[in-house]
Amino acid sequence: MLQKLILNFKKIMIDSAIIDHNGKRLNKILYPIGSIYCTSKNENPEQIIGGKWELVDKEFKNSFIEKKNNECTTLENVSDSTLYLNYAGHTIQMLLQFKPNVNIGDSETEMLIINWNSIGITGVRSSIWSAFLTDGGDGVVMINISTQGGVRVEDVVPKGTGTSISKGNNIYNTITLVIPYEDMLDEYCDKFYWRRIS
Repeated sequence: MLQKLILNFKKIMIDSAIIDHNGKRLNKILYPIGSIYCTSKNENPEQIIGGKWELVDKEFKNSFIEKKNNECTTLENVSDSTLYLNYAGHTIQMLLQFKPNVNIGDSETEMLIINWNSIGITGVRSSIWSAFLTDGGDGVVMINISTQGGVRVEDVVPKGTGTSISKGNNIYNTITLVIPYEDMLDEYCDKFYWRRIS
């Protein structure tokens, strides 16, 4: 009985036939222009409650994912790479770890390319500069990540008097990406915010 009442209520809402005692449509009272409505999928609430709505925001599913080489296009200078990704709201906390198979110095060496789509975004809007560390204690590596996902060594500060960091060391750092909702892929999101515009 209750299920039948709920189905009838939904049908009435869709048909916009619910009227209050003053003759106004109830959906305009419950969701006036400017109201925000949240869905778990990218589905316009117009089909459920009527009115016209625009998507104004979305958020990532809270999750942790580990991605290996197949999500990074590995170049000849890297033997292994891993991305550890922590998603929340508009943020991806990304631990990038890779192992060069050559000694690296100050020669602007391309290491790998991050496939942005494989981590739930269309891209980043500006390049990222960050100081990475080595697990062997050989030094610090200045890395540039381009808007196309290219990871390139720009500078090294080796330990001691050397001029390079030896191959085989894991190089790693955590980078926090704050992503505008327009650049998030829907399948990585579980909250979609809609504003009623008419």
